[in-house]
Amino acid sequence: MRFTIFVCLLTCLLCSLSAQRKKKNNAPENTVSKGLALRTETLIIEGSRLLILGDYPAARTTFEQANELEPNNSVVYFKLAELDMIFNASESALIHINRAIALDAENKFYLIFKGDILSSLNRYAELVEVYTKLIDLPGNQQYYFDLGALYQFQKKWNEALEAYEKGQQLFGISENIMRERQKIYLQKNDMDALEKDWERLIAQAPDETRYVLELCSILIMNKVYDQAMIRLLALDDPNAKLLISQIALQQKDYDKALIFLKGGFFSQEAPLLAKIQLLDALIEKTSFTPSLKVLLEQLLEIYPAQFEALAFVGDVYLKLGEATEGLLNYRKAIAIEGADYKVWQQVISMELHNLEYDSVILHCDQALERYPNQALLYFYNGVALYSKKEFEPAIRFLSYGRKYVEDPNLLGFFYAQLGDAHNALEQHTQSDEAYEKALELNPNNEHVLNNYSYFLCLRNQELSKAQEMAKKLIQKYPENATYLDTYGWVLYTMKQYEEAEIYLKKAALVDENGTVIEHYGDVLFELGKFKEALTQWIRANELGGTTDSIGLKIANSEIHD
Repeated sequence: MRFTIFVCLLTCLLCSLSAQRKKKNNAPENTVSKGLALRTETLIIEGSRLLILGDYPAARTTFEQANELEPNNSVVYFKLAELDMIFNASESALIHINRAIALDAENKFYLIFKGDILSSLNRYAELVEVYTKLIDLPGNQQYYFDLGALYQFQKKWNEALEAYEKGQQLFGISENIMRERQKIYLQKNDMDALEKDWERLIAQAPDETRYVLELCSILIMNKVYDQAMIRLLALDDPNAKLLISQIALQQKDYDKALIFLKGGFFSQEAPLLAKIQLLDALIEKTSFTPSLKVLLEQLLEIYPAQFEALAFVGDVYLKLGEATEGLLNYRKAIAIEGADYKVWQQVISMELHNLEYDSVILHCDQALERYPNQALLYFYNGVALYSKKEFEPAIRFLSYGRKYVEDPNLLGFFYAQLGDAHNALEQHTQSDEAYEKALELNPNNEHVLNNYSYFLCLRNQELSKAQEMAKKLIQKYPENATYLDTYGWVLYTMKQYEEAEIYLKKAALVDENGTVIEHYGDVLFELGKFKEALTQWIRANELGGTTDSIGLKIANSEIHD
C-alpha cells in the first residue's frame, strides 16, 4: 500500500517538475543547465520518498541540497513547507510556500496549501485573499463556497451571503448551502429574507414537504405565527397538525391545541418526541383532563415497544402524585432493550425510597450490565445490601464503585456508607478511616457527623471529638430529634448528666421514638429522678426499638449494661 501511495505522489511530483521544465525550456540559455535541473529533480524525488517513509531529517537535508542547486525551484519550497507543517512550524511553512507561489503563482495546489497554513495561524483576512485568487483560476469556482464559509466564520454576514450566492449561480441551489444561508439570516434576525430565500428551495422541490415544515418550525421559534399558519393549513400532513397545535399552545388556545394534536397523534410519520412534548405541555397548562388521559393511554397503544413513551407516562403519573402507577410504567420501560440510564436510575431510586431492597439489588445488577461505569448504581446497590445487613457484599460494591465517582459530594456518600458497613462488622479502624475521608471531602456531611459521633460514643472513645461533631449538628438543626439525641447521649457518656437531660428531654418531646425516650429515662435515673425514669422506660417499651435491657430496667428500676 505504501508503494502505491508513493507511486501516486511521485507521478504528481513528476508532472509538476515537467511543467517547470517546460517553463525553463522557454527561458534564455543562461538559465540552469539541463544536467543541473535533472540533478535537482532527482533530489526532489529522493526527498519525497524519504518524506513518505517518515525519515524527516534526511528528507529535509535532501530538499535543502536541491535548493542549493536550484534556488528558484518552486517544488523545493513547497516540499520544505510540507515538512514544516509536519512539525507545526506554521510561520516557517508560510515563508516557504510564499516563495513557491512567487515562482509559480498559478499553481492551485500551492494556494490550497497556503490556505491550510493560514487557517492553522488563524489569519483569516489573508485566507480570504487566497480563496479569491483560487476562484480567479480556471475551474476553481467551487471555492466560492469555502469563501462564504470563511466570511460566515468571521461574522461578515453580507459578504458570506454574496459568496454563497455566486457559487449557487454557477452550480445550482444546494440544500446544504441554503441551510448555511438560513443560519446567517437567523443571526441577522431577518425573517422576511429567510422566508424569501427558503422559498427558492421549496420552489425547486415542491414535493418536499419537509422544506415547508422546516421553514414553519423556524417561523414558530421566532414567533412569526401568522405566516407559519398560512403555510401549515395548506398542508395535509400530520407534522403540520402538530406544528399548528404548537402555535395554538403558544397562543394559549388550549382547545385548538388539543384538536390539532389529536389530528396528528395517530400517525407514525409524526415523531414521538413532538407528541410527548405537546402532551406534556397541555397537561401542565390544563391539568389532567379525561381527554388527555385518553391520549396518554393511546400513546402506549401506538408505541408499546418504545421506552420513551412508557417513561413519559411514568413521569406524568409521578407528577400527579401517583407514584405506584408511575413506578409501574418505569418498570415496563426498563424491560425494553435500550432504555435510557435515567429511567433505570428513576426506578431504583423509587424502589430505595419504598424500602424494596431486593428489587433495588436486582435492578442494579441488571443496570450495571448495561452501564458498568455508573457510580450511582454501585452506591444504590451498597445501600440496599447494607439495609439487608449483608455488610460484606455492601463493602465490596461500595469499594469497587468508588473509582467511577467524579462528583466529590457523591464520593463523600460512598465513604459515609462504607463507614456504616465497616462499623456494623466492628471493623472500627476501617470505619473511622472511611468517616474521616468523608469529612475531608465535606466537613459538614450530616450523616457522618451524626453516625461517627454516635458510634464513638458507644465505644466510649474520643468523646471530645464526638461532642464537637454532634454539637455542630444541633447548632444547625436545633429541633432535629435524632441530632439532639446523639448530642445528649454523648454528654451522658461523658457523665455530664444535667446538660444531657436538656437535650434528651427536648428530643423525647419532638419524636415518639423508643430509643430516644429510653435514653431520656436513663439520664433521669442517673439524676436520681427514679419515678420519672420509670415512666419514660415504660413509654419507650411500649413504642419499641429499645435495648434488650429495657425489661430489666423497668423491673429493677436501674440501668443494666
